[in-house]
Amino acid sequence: WSDDKKGPALENPLPSEVTSKGKLEKAPSEPDHLWDEGGDPNALSRQRWGVIVPQGAAGKRLLEIAKPLIDLRQQQQGGKPVKTYECPPQLDMAQAALWRKQNLDTGTDLKLELPRYQLILGNLDQVPLSIQQVQQSDGFVGRLAFDNEQGYEAYIAKVIKSETTPS
Repeated sequence: WSDDKKGPALENPLPSEVTSKGKLEKAPSEPDHLWDEGGDPNALSRQRWGVIVPQGAAGKRLLEIAKPLIDLRQQQQGGKPVKTYECPPQLDMAQAALWRKQNLDTGTDLKLELPRYQLILGNLDQVPLSIQQVQQSDGFVGRLAFDNEQGYEAYIAKVIKSETTPS
């Protein structure tokens, strides 16, 4: 009640979804965009997933090897394509921040196109640590780095089996 009018403080009452404790009983309609800081961080359909690879032939080969995992992630995020980014091999922190600004978080869409989960494929001499450090400031970043293609293939097969086989 407002003090001066002796009536309700709000002209329109709160929606019925709001409980007496001020919490929503059900979630409001969910927006269809990437990087949802207010959404479930485990929901790929809300956060999305992307891949960062080395520039050139090495990056293209790593994407080929990772295709089964990329396909699974695309399915898990509702069929929306997995974004991929190519990165030069040597960048200091300032250059990595500039690379991010030019390639990932360009500011044109207010992070609407930036996947929050980001997998770096390649060792530190292929995708520099500075990229990982810049990206993990607000993203969920991981790296796969093996000495040979068989290491990538085995790990990716293990992840897919773990996620698609009932326990």
